[in-house]
Amino acid sequence: GSDQGNDHGAAGGHEFRSAANRRGIFTYDISGDTDLKGAIEYVQRIKNLGFEIDEVRIWDHGGETLGQEYGNKFLHKLPNAKRDMQALGSLLTPNGKIHLMGCNVGGPNGCMQDYANDFGRTTTASTIPVYYGMDNWFFGVYRFYLTISSKQPTGGEK
Repeated sequence: GSDQGNDHGAAGGHEFRSAANRRGIFTYDISGDTDLKGAIEYVQRIKNLGFEIDEVRIWDHGGETLGQEYGNKFLHKLPNAKRDMQALGSLLTPNGKIHLMGCNVGGPNGCMQDYANDFGRTTTASTIPVYYGMDNWFFGVYRFYLTISSKQPTGGEK
């Protein structure tokens, strides 16, 4: 299902530092990507190391009627979007979630249920403008990243 009620706009650098101290957080720069293939391969590599992937956050611009941006295109306009969104969602734990971190993506005129269906996972998004200011030490800027939260390795490849 989708969750349109999350307010991700209040987070700052101290929240990310705190989260990084408690969990494995990985980042992947999506700024040059033209599809989801690189992100899928990156998440698969983390999973192969034995990490269980709980959450994926896509940090880029967004809009209520336009949806979540990914690199230079909107997520649903990427080549093979539905297939690749399903592939990315399948790499998460059974209760894993996708968080779309663009401004207003979760607004009432948005396409949250479509995103949830395409990812095959619970999908959340902000219903307000998202501001991540200079306090955001972890990313430098808020856009163009995919972040992966995971549990500690359980085995996997060495």
